Amino acid sequence: MRFLVLFFLIFVPSIVFSAGADLAISADDIRFSNETLIAGDTVRLYARITNVGTEDVLGFVTFFQSTTILGNSQTISVLAGGVPEEVYIDFTVPSGAFNIRAEIQGTDPEDTNLSNNTAITGMFEPSFDQDHDGIVDAKDNCVSLGNADQTDSDSDGLGDPCDEDDDNDGLTDEVEAELGSKPTQTDTDTDGVSDSKDSFPNDSKQSELSQTFSKIVNQVVEDLKKQESQKSEPVVEVEPLTFSSHAIFGYSRDSWNIFTFSLIGPTENTFQYEWNFGDGVRSNRTNVTHTYQKSGAYEVALTMTDENGLSQKETTTVLVPFFSLQNRFVLALIGLLTALLAIGWFAFWKLRNK
Repeated sequence: MRFLVLFFLIFVPSIVFSAGADLAISADDIRFSNETLIAGDTVRLYARITNVGTEDVLGFVTFFQSTTILGNSQTISVLAGGVPEEVYIDFTVPSGAFNIRAEIQGTDPEDTNLSNNTAITGMFEPSFDQDHDGIVDAKDNCVSLGNADQTDSDSDGLGDPCDEDDDNDGLTDEVEAELGSKPTQTDTDTDGVSDSKDSFPNDSKQSELSQTFSKIVNQVVEDLKKQESQKSEPVVEVEPLTFSSHAIFGYSRDSWNIFTFSLIGPTENTFQYEWNFGDGVRSNRTNVTHTYQKSGAYEVALTMTDENGLSQKETTTVLVPFFSLQNRFVLALIGLLTALLAIGWFAFWKLRNK
Protein backbone atom coordinates (compact mmCIF):
# COMPACT_ATOMS: atom_id res chain seq x y z
CA MET A 1 0.00 0.00 0.00
CA ARG A 2 2.78 2.44 0.88
CA PHE A 3 4.43 1.60 -2.43
CA LEU A 4 1.30 2.61 -4.35
CA VAL A 5 1.02 5.91 -2.45
CA LEU A 6 4.67 6.75 -3.19
CA PHE A 7 4.14 5.82 -6.85
CA PHE A 8 1.23 8.25 -7.20
CA LEU A 9 3.05 11.03 -5.32
CA ILE A 10 6.12 10.74 -7.58
CA PHE A 11 4.74 9.97 -11.03
CA VAL A 12 1.16 11.24 -11.16
CA PRO A 13 2.05 15.02 -10.88
CA SER A 14 4.48 14.73 -13.79
CA ILE A 15 1.80 12.99 -15.87
CA VAL A 16 -0.74 15.66 -15.00
CA PHE A 17 1.58 18.59 -15.72
CA SER A 18 2.90 17.06 -18.97
CA ALA A 19 -0.58 16.44 -20.28
CA GLY A 20 -2.62 18.97 -22.26
CA ALA A 21 -1.53 22.07 -24.20
CA ASP A 22 1.87 23.50 -23.31
CA LEU A 23 3.92 25.70 -25.67
CA ALA A 24 7.33 26.95 -24.59
CA ILE A 25 9.82 29.67 -25.61
CA SER A 26 13.14 30.84 -24.08
CA ALA A 27 15.60 33.69 -24.65
CA ASP A 28 17.83 31.30 -26.59
CA ASP A 29 14.97 30.79 -29.06
CA ILE A 30 15.15 34.47 -30.17
CA ARG A 31 17.70 35.43 -32.81
CA PHE A 32 18.45 37.94 -35.61
CA SER A 33 19.27 37.31 -39.27
CA ASN A 34 22.49 39.37 -38.94
CA GLU A 35 25.21 38.72 -36.39
CA THR A 36 26.27 42.39 -36.33
CA LEU A 37 23.39 44.79 -35.66
CA ILE A 38 23.89 48.13 -37.44
CA ALA A 39 21.75 51.06 -36.26
CA GLY A 40 19.17 51.91 -38.95
CA ASP A 41 19.45 48.58 -40.79
CA THR A 42 16.38 46.38 -41.29
CA VAL A 43 16.96 42.77 -40.19
CA ARG A 44 14.76 39.78 -39.47
CA LEU A 45 13.84 38.85 -35.91
CA TYR A 46 13.10 35.15 -35.40
CA ALA A 47 11.45 33.18 -32.57
CA ARG A 48 11.24 29.39 -32.21
CA ILE A 49 8.29 27.81 -30.31
CA THR A 50 8.31 24.24 -29.02
CA ASN A 51 5.30 22.10 -28.05
CA VAL A 52 6.23 20.34 -24.80
CA GLY A 53 2.65 19.17 -24.10
CA THR A 54 0.59 16.29 -25.40
CA GLU A 55 -1.84 18.18 -27.66
CA ASP A 56 -1.54 20.04 -30.96
CA VAL A 57 -1.87 23.80 -30.32
CA LEU A 58 -2.80 26.88 -32.33
CA GLY A 59 -1.91 30.41 -31.20
CA PHE A 60 0.16 33.47 -32.07
CA VAL A 61 3.45 35.12 -31.05
CA THR A 62 3.87 38.86 -30.39
CA PHE A 63 7.25 40.65 -30.32
CA PHE A 64 7.97 43.70 -28.12
CA GLN A 65 10.79 46.22 -27.79
CA SER A 66 10.24 47.46 -24.25
CA THR A 67 6.46 48.11 -24.28
CA THR A 68 6.22 48.77 -28.03
CA ILE A 69 4.71 46.04 -30.20
CA LEU A 70 6.88 45.17 -33.19
CA GLY A 71 5.11 44.36 -36.45
CA ASN A 72 2.09 42.05 -36.54
CA SER A 73 1.46 39.06 -34.29
CA GLN A 74 2.47 35.83 -36.05
CA THR A 75 0.17 32.79 -36.05
CA ILE A 76 1.58 29.41 -35.04
CA SER A 77 0.45 25.79 -35.37
CA VAL A 78 2.66 23.46 -33.36
CA LEU A 79 2.21 19.67 -33.30
CA ALA A 80 2.71 17.69 -30.11
CA GLY A 81 5.94 15.74 -30.41
CA GLY A 82 6.66 17.46 -33.76
CA VAL A 83 9.34 19.90 -34.91
CA PRO A 84 9.37 23.41 -33.36
CA GLU A 85 7.56 26.22 -35.20
CA GLU A 86 9.61 29.31 -36.22
CA VAL A 87 8.15 32.75 -36.96
CA TYR A 88 9.73 36.11 -37.88
CA ILE A 89 9.13 39.83 -38.42
CA ASP A 90 11.20 42.59 -40.07
CA PHE A 91 12.86 44.80 -37.47
CA THR A 92 14.69 48.17 -37.76
CA VAL A 93 17.67 48.30 -35.41
CA PRO A 94 17.45 51.37 -33.11
CA SER A 95 20.40 53.66 -32.36
CA GLY A 96 20.47 52.88 -28.63
CA ALA A 97 20.70 49.78 -26.42
CA PHE A 98 17.58 47.56 -26.49
CA ASN A 99 16.21 44.12 -25.68
CA ILE A 100 13.44 41.95 -27.18
CA ARG A 101 10.47 40.24 -25.53
CA ALA A 102 8.44 37.48 -27.24
CA GLU A 103 5.10 36.23 -25.87
CA ILE A 104 2.94 33.25 -26.81
CA GLN A 105 -0.73 34.28 -26.66
CA GLY A 106 -4.24 33.16 -27.64
CA THR A 107 -3.58 29.41 -27.60
CA ASP A 108 -6.27 26.90 -28.60
CA PRO A 109 -6.69 24.75 -26.58
CA GLU A 110 -5.73 27.00 -23.68
CA ASP A 111 -2.15 26.62 -22.50
CA THR A 112 -1.99 24.80 -19.15
CA ASN A 113 1.47 26.19 -18.21
CA LEU A 114 1.95 29.96 -18.69
CA SER A 115 5.36 30.11 -16.93
CA ASN A 116 7.23 29.33 -20.17
CA ASN A 117 5.16 31.47 -22.55
CA THR A 118 7.34 34.62 -22.33
CA ALA A 119 11.05 35.08 -23.17
CA ILE A 120 13.17 38.23 -22.68
CA THR A 121 16.64 38.65 -24.22
CA GLY A 122 19.59 40.45 -22.72
CA MET A 123 20.56 43.98 -23.86
CA PHE A 124 21.90 44.51 -27.39
CA GLU A 125 24.31 47.36 -28.24
CA PRO A 126 23.97 48.32 -31.94
CA SER A 127 26.99 49.28 -34.03
CA PHE A 128 27.16 52.21 -36.46
CA ASP A 129 28.06 52.20 -40.16
CA GLN A 130 27.43 55.70 -41.52
CA ASP A 131 28.44 54.92 -45.11
CA HIS A 132 26.94 51.38 -45.14
CA ASP A 133 30.08 49.80 -46.58
CA GLY A 134 30.08 46.82 -44.22
CA ILE A 135 32.78 48.27 -41.95
CA VAL A 136 31.54 49.62 -38.61
CA ASP A 137 32.54 53.22 -37.89
CA ALA A 138 34.81 52.24 -35.01
CA LYS A 139 37.02 50.28 -37.44
CA ASP A 140 36.41 52.31 -40.64
CA ASN A 141 39.23 54.51 -41.99
CA CYS A 142 36.65 56.53 -43.96
CA VAL A 143 33.32 56.74 -42.13
CA SER A 144 31.54 59.14 -44.51
CA LEU A 145 32.31 57.45 -47.85
CA GLY A 146 32.19 53.78 -48.83
CA ASN A 147 35.56 52.02 -48.60
CA ALA A 148 34.77 48.32 -48.12
CA ASP A 149 38.35 47.16 -48.83
CA GLN A 150 39.79 49.92 -46.57
CA THR A 151 42.23 51.13 -49.24
CA ASP A 152 44.82 53.56 -47.80
CA SER A 153 47.52 54.10 -50.44
CA ASP A 154 49.77 56.34 -48.34
CA SER A 155 49.17 54.46 -45.05
CA ASP A 156 48.25 57.67 -43.22
CA GLY A 157 45.22 56.12 -41.50
CA LEU A 158 42.76 57.94 -43.76
CA GLY A 159 41.07 55.84 -46.45
CA ASP A 160 41.51 56.92 -50.09
CA PRO A 161 37.87 58.06 -50.64
CA CYS A 162 38.25 60.52 -47.72
CA ASP A 163 41.87 61.49 -48.49
CA GLU A 164 42.32 64.42 -50.89
CA ASP A 165 45.94 63.37 -51.51
CA ASP A 166 46.08 59.57 -51.71
CA ASP A 167 49.85 59.31 -52.25
CA ASN A 168 50.78 62.25 -49.98
CA ASP A 169 52.97 63.85 -52.66
CA GLY A 170 51.62 67.38 -52.20
CA LEU A 171 49.26 67.27 -55.21
CA THR A 172 45.56 66.68 -54.56
CA ASP A 173 43.86 63.83 -56.39
CA GLU A 174 41.79 66.32 -58.41
CA VAL A 175 44.88 68.16 -59.57
CA GLU A 176 46.56 64.87 -60.50
CA ALA A 177 43.45 63.96 -62.51
CA GLU A 178 43.87 67.20 -64.48
CA LEU A 179 47.59 66.52 -65.00
CA GLY A 180 46.97 62.89 -65.93
CA SER A 181 49.34 61.62 -63.25
CA LYS A 182 48.51 58.72 -60.94
CA PRO A 183 46.98 59.83 -57.61
CA THR A 184 48.29 56.74 -55.79
CA GLN A 185 51.93 57.05 -56.97
CA THR A 186 54.31 59.82 -55.92
CA ASP A 187 56.38 59.45 -59.12
CA THR A 188 54.12 58.52 -62.05
CA ASP A 189 56.82 58.37 -64.72
CA THR A 190 59.40 56.73 -62.35
CA ASP A 191 62.10 59.25 -63.25
CA GLY A 192 63.14 59.87 -59.65
CA VAL A 193 61.33 63.23 -59.45
CA SER A 194 58.17 63.55 -57.37
CA ASP A 195 55.05 64.48 -59.36
CA SER A 196 54.69 67.67 -57.30
CA LYS A 197 58.16 68.84 -58.44
CA ASP A 198 58.09 67.41 -61.98
CA SER A 199 56.97 69.77 -64.76
CA PHE A 200 56.40 66.66 -66.90
CA PRO A 201 55.07 64.01 -64.47
CA ASN A 202 54.06 61.67 -67.31
CA ASP A 203 57.26 61.94 -69.40
CA SER A 204 60.50 60.65 -67.89
CA LYS A 205 62.55 62.01 -70.83
CA GLN A 206 61.75 65.65 -70.05
CA SER A 207 62.40 65.64 -66.33
CA GLU A 208 66.11 66.46 -66.74
CA LEU A 209 65.29 69.55 -68.82
CA SER A 210 62.73 70.71 -66.27
CA GLN A 211 65.18 70.23 -63.41
CA THR A 212 67.86 72.22 -65.23
CA PHE A 213 65.43 75.04 -65.95
CA SER A 214 64.28 75.03 -62.32
CA LYS A 215 67.89 75.34 -61.14
CA ILE A 216 68.44 78.35 -63.42
CA VAL A 217 65.27 80.05 -62.23
CA ASN A 218 66.08 79.30 -58.59
CA GLN A 219 69.55 80.77 -59.01
CA VAL A 220 68.09 83.96 -60.54
CA VAL A 221 65.64 84.25 -57.66
CA GLU A 222 68.40 83.75 -55.10
CA ASP A 223 70.48 86.47 -56.76
CA LEU A 224 67.51 88.85 -56.69
CA LYS A 225 66.97 88.12 -53.01
CA LYS A 226 70.61 88.83 -52.23
CA GLN A 227 70.42 92.14 -54.07
CA GLU A 228 67.29 93.12 -52.14
CA SER A 229 68.86 92.15 -48.82
CA GLN A 230 71.88 94.38 -49.54
CA LYS A 231 69.60 97.39 -50.14
CA SER A 232 67.69 97.18 -46.88
CA GLU A 233 67.17 95.09 -43.81
CA PRO A 234 65.15 91.93 -44.49
CA VAL A 235 61.50 92.17 -43.57
CA VAL A 236 59.96 89.12 -41.89
CA GLU A 237 56.33 88.72 -42.77
CA VAL A 238 54.16 87.19 -40.06
CA GLU A 239 50.75 85.97 -41.14
CA PRO A 240 48.32 86.33 -38.20
CA LEU A 241 45.44 83.92 -37.66
CA THR A 242 42.39 85.21 -39.54
CA PHE A 243 38.85 84.40 -38.42
CA SER A 244 35.65 83.89 -40.40
CA SER A 245 32.90 86.50 -40.02
CA HIS A 246 31.24 84.67 -37.09
CA ALA A 247 34.53 83.29 -35.70
CA ILE A 248 33.47 79.71 -36.46
CA PHE A 249 36.80 78.87 -38.07
CA GLY A 250 40.20 80.45 -38.53
CA TYR A 251 42.94 80.21 -41.12
CA SER A 252 46.53 81.24 -41.64
CA ARG A 253 48.76 81.47 -44.71
CA ASP A 254 51.71 79.08 -44.48
CA SER A 255 53.24 80.22 -47.77
CA TRP A 256 52.21 81.89 -51.03
CA ASN A 257 49.49 79.35 -51.93
CA ILE A 258 49.25 77.14 -48.83
CA PHE A 259 46.69 77.80 -46.08
CA THR A 260 45.82 75.99 -42.84
CA PHE A 261 42.13 75.98 -41.88
CA SER A 262 40.85 74.91 -38.44
CA LEU A 263 37.66 74.97 -36.39
CA ILE A 264 37.47 77.37 -33.45
CA GLY A 265 36.57 75.61 -30.20
CA PRO A 266 35.76 71.92 -29.54
CA THR A 267 34.24 69.71 -32.22
CA GLU A 268 31.06 67.65 -31.82
CA ASN A 269 31.34 63.92 -32.52
CA THR A 270 27.75 63.86 -33.78
CA PHE A 271 28.37 66.69 -36.29
CA GLN A 272 29.56 66.34 -39.89
CA TYR A 273 32.00 68.93 -41.22
CA GLU A 274 32.71 69.69 -44.87
CA TRP A 275 35.17 72.24 -46.27
CA ASN A 276 34.80 73.62 -49.81
CA PHE A 277 37.98 75.49 -50.71
CA GLY A 278 36.51 77.22 -53.76
CA ASP A 279 38.71 75.41 -56.28
CA GLY A 280 36.65 72.20 -56.53
CA VAL A 281 38.45 70.49 -53.63
CA ARG A 282 36.56 69.38 -50.51
CA SER A 283 37.59 67.85 -47.19
CA ASN A 284 35.85 66.32 -44.14
CA ARG A 285 38.70 66.97 -41.69
CA THR A 286 38.24 69.45 -38.90
CA ASN A 287 41.77 70.82 -39.36
CA VAL A 288 43.30 70.76 -42.83
CA THR A 289 46.14 72.30 -44.83
CA HIS A 290 45.22 73.07 -48.44
CA THR A 291 47.38 74.03 -51.42
CA TYR A 292 45.97 76.20 -54.22
CA GLN A 293 47.42 75.47 -57.64
CA LYS A 294 47.08 78.99 -59.06
CA SER A 295 46.53 82.56 -57.97
CA GLY A 296 43.10 84.09 -57.48
CA ALA A 297 40.40 84.91 -54.93
CA TYR A 298 38.69 81.80 -53.50
CA GLU A 299 35.53 81.60 -51.42
CA VAL A 300 36.08 79.05 -48.64
CA ALA A 301 32.95 77.53 -47.08
CA LEU A 302 32.55 75.34 -43.99
CA THR A 303 29.24 73.46 -43.69
CA MET A 304 28.36 71.88 -40.33
CA THR A 305 25.48 69.39 -40.11
CA ASP A 306 24.13 68.03 -36.81
CA GLU A 307 22.60 64.61 -36.12
CA ASN A 308 19.14 65.95 -37.03
CA GLY A 309 20.23 67.06 -40.50
CA LEU A 310 20.24 70.79 -39.67
CA SER A 311 23.09 72.62 -41.43
CA GLN A 312 24.97 75.87 -40.86
CA LYS A 313 27.31 77.38 -43.46
CA GLU A 314 30.14 79.88 -42.87
CA THR A 315 32.15 81.46 -45.70
CA THR A 316 35.17 83.70 -46.14
CA THR A 317 37.45 84.70 -49.00
CA VAL A 318 41.18 84.00 -49.23
CA LEU A 319 43.50 85.62 -51.76
CA VAL A 320 46.40 83.92 -53.52
CA PRO A 321 48.35 86.81 -55.17
CA PHE A 322 49.84 86.41 -58.63
CA PHE A 323 53.02 88.41 -58.02
CA SER A 324 55.05 86.22 -55.68
CA LEU A 325 58.47 84.63 -55.97
CA GLN A 326 56.79 81.36 -54.97
CA ASN A 327 54.51 81.47 -58.04
CA ARG A 328 55.86 79.19 -60.77
CA PHE A 329 54.57 81.48 -63.49
CA VAL A 330 56.33 84.49 -61.99
CA LEU A 331 59.51 82.45 -61.65
CA ALA A 332 59.19 81.34 -65.26
CA LEU A 333 58.77 84.96 -66.38
CA ILE A 334 61.82 86.01 -64.39
CA GLY A 335 63.79 83.15 -65.92
CA LEU A 336 62.61 84.06 -69.42
CA LEU A 337 63.47 87.74 -68.96
CA THR A 338 66.88 86.79 -67.60
CA ALA A 339 67.49 84.52 -70.58
CA LEU A 340 66.42 87.26 -73.02
CA LEU A 341 68.71 89.76 -71.31
CA ALA A 342 71.58 87.30 -71.52
CA ILE A 343 70.93 86.67 -75.23
CA GLY A 344 70.69 90.42 -75.91
CA TRP A 345 73.88 91.11 -74.01
CA PHE A 346 75.68 88.31 -75.89
CA ALA A 347 74.45 89.64 -79.27
CA PHE A 348 75.54 93.17 -78.37
CA TRP A 349 78.97 91.91 -77.28
CA LYS A 350 79.43 90.04 -80.60
CA LEU A 351 78.52 93.17 -82.63
CA ARG A 352 81.01 95.26 -80.71
CA ASN A 353 83.83 92.78 -81.27
CA LYS A 354 83.39 92.33 -85.03
